[in-house]
Amino acid sequence: MKAGQMQVGIAKSVLAFAGLAVLACNALVFGAARMVRTDPGSWVAGFAYDDGSLRVANAIRKNDAKGAVVALRDALVDDPVDRHIIGLLGMQQQLAGDVEGAFTTFSVGKALGWRDAPTLLYWYDSAIQNEDWPLATEQLDGLLRSQPALAENSQLLDPVLANDVARGLLAKRLNARPNWGDSFLTAGPNKAPEELQARADVVRLAAANAWSCESISRFVATLLASGLPAEAKQSWAKSCPAFASLIYDGDLAHALASDRIEQATRLRGFNWQLMTTGSVEASRITTDGTDHQRLRVQVSGAVSAPVMRQITVLAPGSYRLGLSAANNGGAGNIPAISVSLSCGMSRVDAMPTTPVTGKPGRMTVDLSVPPDCEVQYLAIWLEPGADVLLSDLELRAL
Repeated sequence: MKAGQMQVGIAKSVLAFAGLAVLACNALVFGAARMVRTDPGSWVAGFAYDDGSLRVANAIRKNDAKGAVVALRDALVDDPVDRHIIGLLGMQQQLAGDVEGAFTTFSVGKALGWRDAPTLLYWYDSAIQNEDWPLATEQLDGLLRSQPALAENSQLLDPVLANDVARGLLAKRLNARPNWGDSFLTAGPNKAPEELQARADVVRLAAANAWSCESISRFVATLLASGLPAEAKQSWAKSCPAFASLIYDGDLAHALASDRIEQATRLRGFNWQLMTTGSVEASRITTDGTDHQRLRVQVSGAVSAPVMRQITVLAPGSYRLGLSAANNGGAGNIPAISVSLSCGMSRVDAMPTTPVTGKPGRMTVDLSVPPDCEVQYLAIWLEPGADVLLSDLELRAL
């Protein structure tokens, strides 16, 4: 394919989405007051400051690409190396069907190293047509740095996401933690599963520190809601602490960090979610004489209640959960603690724990995952009146 033989479709639709044409048009209201001072005759009836920019703006608003080209050529007489004018001229030539003219115009911007949106978009699309993925990802990175929200746009990113080599190059760009990194993960569940899988593959290929665990958790929630549990768990593992067993944060260190105890009711992904609403209260306790932190949970209602839960992606089969528990204050029998592992989170699914002989305060419960339950909720339930310290949760396959 010859250079310059570029499809109009991608640029046209993306420009409409991003409002880049309007932004460029606004930028072209250049030096009107200067023109009035130097050439009063340039005034046009009804537009006291018209120097050609208003003709450009009006033509663009009317989708008159040919008229805009004429007005932009006139504007170049006053400022022949203005990157905004040249970028917009190339865009309008492209939309008018002047392929060679657009190529010539955008070549000026490329030679001068300009990073304006129309120039970046043109060479991005040209690189896609020529399957030049290093150039395509370079131009895309520049465009997204100027318009971070565009990283959410499916049509703009689809050509890169659909190519194995390009996904790897895009992941390398994301390793620099650009300002559009979080927008790349802001993909609602209305996106096609294939696109979400491709974005998850970019996450897999990127460095572990490309995103924070907080940012990844939002993307993980989208993947789970879209029926992509394997991709969700893989994405989580990239940027969040490792699973010590089949559950995350079994020692509760992450959930009990000083800046997270209040957030733990809102976290998504595979975090522990503390059910601190209504009759349930949770707080952090440090064991006397040690640095070992435990979760204090109180239930004041009339019925047993879930106090914490975690999403799991487990294969069908049998499992055993172990946990350590003690009465707050240390006296008396430990109230009943039950655990559910199911597709929903119903009290009827909760199974009682039993004490482990010879290990005071240690309890276990055997659980199972049926074949038709791909994503599960693991929940801890306490009876009314409980005031319990929990720690050291571990889940193993039997």
